[in-house]
Order: sequence, then C-alpha cells, then structure tokens
Amino acid sequence: MAQNDTTPQQKRRLVLLSLGLALAFGVLSLFASPSSWPHDDWDISLVLSGCFDPSGQINFVNILLGFLIKGLGLVSTTVNWYFWLRWVFTVLAFAAFTYTAFLFLPAGLALTVDGLFKFLFWHVCMVETNFTRNAGLWAAAALALLALYTWKRAGRWAFRGGLLFWCMGYLWRPKAALLVAPFALVLILYSLLCRMKTLADWKAALSGVVKNRRGIMALVGCVLITAVAQGAQLAFWSQPEWAAFKSFSDDRSFFVDYSTGGWEKNQRALESAGFTENDYWCMEHQSFADPEFFDADRMNRLADLRAEKPAPAEFVSGQAIPFLVKLPFQVKSFLGFCLVGGILFLLGDWRRRVAILCTGAGSLVICLGLLWMGNLPERVMEAVFAAALFTAVLLGIRQHRGIPGWLRRGGIVAGAAVFLLCSAVSVARVANRLAMPRVNTIESGTTGVQSVDIAATDEEHVYVWNIYSAYNRVQQAYGLTALPERDFFSHNTILGGYHEHSPYMKKSRAAMGIQNPMRALVENENVLLADDYEPERILRYVQQHYEPEAALSSAKDLGDFWALKITPPMQSEERKPIEWEMQPLQNAPTSRSGWYTTRGKAKGLPSDGALWLRASRADGKNRCYRLVRGENGEFTAGLYLDWAEPQELTFTLLWQQDGKIMESERLV
Repeated sequence: MAQNDTTPQQKRRLVLLSLGLALAFGVLSLFASPSSWPHDDWDISLVLSGCFDPSGQINFVNILLGFLIKGLGLVSTTVNWYFWLRWVFTVLAFAAFTYTAFLFLPAGLALTVDGLFKFLFWHVCMVETNFTRNAGLWAAAALALLALYTWKRAGRWAFRGGLLFWCMGYLWRPKAALLVAPFALVLILYSLLCRMKTLADWKAALSGVVKNRRGIMALVGCVLITAVAQGAQLAFWSQPEWAAFKSFSDDRSFFVDYSTGGWEKNQRALESAGFTENDYWCMEHQSFADPEFFDADRMNRLADLRAEKPAPAEFVSGQAIPFLVKLPFQVKSFLGFCLVGGILFLLGDWRRRVAILCTGAGSLVICLGLLWMGNLPERVMEAVFAAALFTAVLLGIRQHRGIPGWLRRGGIVAGAAVFLLCSAVSVARVANRLAMPRVNTIESGTTGVQSVDIAATDEEHVYVWNIYSAYNRVQQAYGLTALPERDFFSHNTILGGYHEHSPYMKKSRAAMGIQNPMRALVENENVLLADDYEPERILRYVQQHYEPEAALSSAKDLGDFWALKITPPMQSEERKPIEWEMQPLQNAPTSRSGWYTTRGKAKGLPSDGALWLRASRADGKNRCYRLVRGENGEFTAGLYLDWAEPQELTFTLLWQQDGKIMESERLV
C-alpha cells in the first residue's frame, strides 16, 4: 500500500483543490435547471417537505431522513431541504474523489481520471439526478475516506467524514448504499496481499488485517449506523396504516420495475382476476389512481405475475451474454471504468492488478445478479461503477522512479487538457438549459410555464395530472431546487405512481373531495384531466369501470395543451328553443385518430355556467361533450369520437339556467 507520502501542507492544498473544483461544478449545476428523471427526487422532496400533507413519509428512503427534513422544516418551510442536503453531499463526494485521485496517482493521471469522473457522473448526479445514483456515490465516498483512515493516509476527519457519508447514503437509498459494501472486500483483499511477502505468510497477513484497530472502528461505525437506521425503519413501517401502504408499494414496484412477460403471456390469469388489457396498460403506465379497483389484493396478484427467474442456462444465453455484449455501448460509466481500470492495471504491480480484476468482476457479478432478478435500471449500474472507480483509484499505481522531469510536466499538461476537454463537454451538455436558479418556494402562478401557472391559480377546478406526460411540466416548472406553494396540491393531484394508498395522499385527496380520482373524473364536473399522452386510455378505463357512455372532450386551454373533461350521460329538464349554429366537425390537427374540432355560436344563453353538446345517432345512442365557452355566445370544442362517425350525428346544445339543465332543438 505504500505510496509517495505527502506532507501536511501538500494535503491541505489537495483539500482546497478538491473542494474548489467540486464547488465550481456544484455552483454550475444550480444554473443548469437541475431536475430528476424519473420523478423520484422531485416527488420525494414533495412528500418529505409536507407538500401533499405534513404526515408525508416514503418507503424508498430511510425514515430517519424524513424526520431530519421535517426537523429542518421547523427552521424554514420555504427551503427545499431535501435538495440542499443532496447538493451539499454530492459536492463533497466529488471533492472526496478528487482528493483520493491526487493522493494516490501522479498529477497528470489524477487530472485525467478526475475529468473523466466528472464527465461520467456530474450530469447524472447534479443535473438530471436520481436518488439511487446519489446514494451510491456517497457510499462510495464513504468507502474511500474510511479506507484512507484505515490505511493511515488521513486522520480522524476522514473517519468522521466517511461515517457521515455512509449514514447519508444509507438514509437516502439503503439498497444503493448496500450495493457499494462488497467493494470493501476488494480493499481488504488488497490489504491482505500487501502484507504477504510470500503465500506462506497468509496467516500473519490475515491477523494483521483483522487486528487493524482503525479498520475495526470503521466497520463497527458503519454497522452501528446501519443497525440504528434499519431498526427505526422497521419500527415505523410496522404501524398498520403505513405497513399497508408499504405492502401495496412493494407489490407495485414488483410489477412496474420487474419484467412480467406482458399481457399476452398472463392474459388468462389477469382476466380471472378481473383485469382487462386496458387495466394492464394503465398499471404499466402509472395511471391507476383508483383505490376501489386497484386495491391491495389485486396489486398483490399483479406482483405475483413478475417473471419467474430463468434457468441458469437460459439466463446465460438469453440475457447475460447479450447484456455483456451491449454493456460497453449502453453504459458510459462501465466504459469509463474499463478505461481507468485498464490504465491502472498496466501501471500497477501484481497485487493491484489482482484487486482491479476483482473490482471489475465484482461489478459485473452485482449487475448480472440484479439482471437475473429482473430489475437492472441504468441508474443502478451507474451507482455500481461509481463505486468501482473509487475502488480502482484507491489502489493507485506502483512506484516509478527515475521518470524525467520533462515527462512528468508533459503528463500534467496532457492530463490538464483531458480534464478541460471533459469539463467543456459536460458544460456544453447543459448549455441550452442554463438560467438563473430559482430556489426554495415559488409563488403560485409565477413559474413561467403557462399550464402549471394556470393550474396553480385556478381553484375552481381540480386537475388530475398524468404522471407519464403532463406532470413533467410541473416538475420542469419548479425544477429540483424549488418547491411549489402548498396550495398547489390543494387542487392538483396525480393519476398514479408510488403515492397510491399512502396515508398522506389519502388525506390530500380527501381534502379535495376526490378520494378516487378515476371515478371523480366522470362524476365531478370540476375535475379535469391533464393528460397529453394517451387520454383515450383513461376514457376507456372510466367506460369499463364506471360509465360506459362517458365521453371525452377539451375543457380548458392551459396554453401549451388542453385540460380534458370526461362527461357522463346527461338528462335535460326542459327544452328551450334558442338560435344557435355550429360548423361541421373537422379532423383535429393531431396525429391521434378520432379527434375532431368545431366552433359555433348561440344567442340568448346565460353569460356563465357550463355548456355541453349532445351528439346523437339515429339509433338513439348519444354522448355529451363539454364545450369551451368564449365571448358573445361563442364556443369551441375538441371531441373524441370512439363510438360514431361524424356524418352519422345530429346535435343539440345543453346549458345551465336557473338551476336546471336546458336543451336546445336539434341541429342536423
């Protein structure tokens, strides 16, 4: 493990250099409109900050993190504490990598490796973030600092910092942090090899590793933190209401995050449980905000449909080999590890080479194990290979004496060039989204995203956002740095996702009067659908479960798309002749089939109140569509016809007057 020793003064310079570089990239990320995809970080920050309800907790993170953020919320409710904790620890994790690289590698190589690391992980951990990546990065930083302390390359500050990193990584995403733990075995193996002059010395070497007091302190500290956090987690989630939510959420995760084989494979079992193909689609696309149908029993049946683990031979030929072939072309962090690991392998001695091979093999074993289980998203692989890069850098290179000064200086120049190139590419990737940061709470109606501002200030309606599409606008409007005012979620909710069946979401929707959003879409006149993905699927769901003759139409212009209304059949109480006209239906300017537009004008109607169009066929079947009122009796409509052709229809107008539903004479 011997490396070139550094003086205390040199170490202080390294600390300042590491913090300076990390802070520069961290500040830049604030101007790059940081956001999360999937919406995990965004939604978790909303839950823990109490935007849905003050009781909010989420089972993806450790309960102690929720208590920490709620405690910080006592200081200020306008600060997004989740974001700032993530930002601070990610900046420090990048600083830890830079410090480790310059401590163990020559300056030129350290610059190269550090630039590559920032190219690979700055964007995905600071700009397009996900809590799995961040937790893995912090756990890897913990591994590095605790290794420095164990090897006596740093003092107690590394011990304290390492335990703090491990604590935050485990609180942020326990599963991601635990994925990093196996890399400690590589460092233990390397320590063992360094103590062995010959193979016969293995007992003495093992005794030296086991009796390392600093190593024991690091291990005990991590174990205690893990035990306390996990104990608190088990205690909280054993409460009946929260336990029911966690069980439902776990079943949802098994279905959504793991391969199930598709509708065709499981059609018979699904139909026997009461599912249609459209129900299955809605569940796959996070549109299942219906606690009456998607209850705990049905969700459990869906979870049971996840694909069975394949036989070893089938897994190797059908999944493992294709995965390994595609891995270098699909996951940049793996390619980065191969590049850095390859350089260090060539420059290392046999002990380091063995450890680097074990690091790479261990990374692939972890990935293949998760692939066999059916769930290996790219963000998990990035967490694994971040830990692998930390481990490789900790191994360093062997001593090279007698290197000419000009070669050292040339290496520094080349390393600086690589660092600057990687940095420039990283900045260029976010150049089109650079803007002044908006932090903390943003007042309703001031985000600059028209649809979100209208929905935030329109308290007459409740908006149900499709999490698969339109909800992206909400997240983009506030970014990851800011929070909406809590009033936003007093009349806005989402159509599905991992909040379903949670106590906090039940309370939030109960305050709106829409315990079942899917049912409310057709039964509550003031509930609108914010969906520009496949709203026809939501209509079909409502038709299959609540109202077979429901109809879908545009209801309110939100600027960048239309909020929609699902309307049930309507009965008029009185017919009243009025003068009105309407243009023939025209194909709507959209790629979707079945959509038509029209406009018209009516005289003698009340100046306010809802307006509907009844479309009727000769056989008596009809549907009612919400119209969009304009000025001076004008109206427009966007109609979805899934039951008739335009030429088959005749029309009447319906409106509210004196507490009654009035209907005009038929317009052919």
